Amino acid sequence: EPVLRSIFGLAGAGFLYGACRGVDPGVYASEAKTRSMSTETTFEHDVSDRETLESVLMTMAQELMFRMYATNASSRTVSLKLRYDDFETVSARETKPARFSSSAGIYETSLGLLQRKWTGRPLRLIGLGLGSIADGTEGQGMLFEDRSDREAKLERAAFEAKQRGLGTITRARLIKSDKPE
Repeated sequence: EPVLRSIFGLAGAGFLYGACRGVDPGVYASEAKTRSMSTETTFEHDVSDRETLESVLMTMAQELMFRMYATNASSRTVSLKLRYDDFETVSARETKPARFSSSAGIYETSLGLLQRKWTGRPLRLIGLGLGSIADGTEGQGMLFEDRSDREAKLERAAFEAKQRGLGTITRARLIKSDKPE
């Protein structure tokens, strides 16, 4: 240890001396935290139908919200990725003042980003992500419950039912129809 101290100083020597003897200095004890999460869909055929894109975004928003429920995380930032049929890729992001409490907020924000960035050209891929992930979902409460609070409670119940193996509850818009188009 004195040789290490002469080369690396007191703190460096202590760290190296302990590390080479298997003493955990606490640097490796915690897991890396996720700072973002995302999902994307590559279409079998390029898509230029807005209704289809909106349904895909709704599915993605719900998937991301369920992943946040599963990890007890929260986010205020949504990012959208669009890849056109010629492989040109554009992206946009927006950060809200308050955390998202349900997939509806994520979905509405993603629709705004789609409106700003999509030129109407056929898309090969669409992606949705959440950034600046933070631990916990509790935030400043509101004096009166609003629509997003009710949606969040319903969505949380659907997530918990799925986790317990009680089946999947989904939005009507996302149910595939057997009706030919």
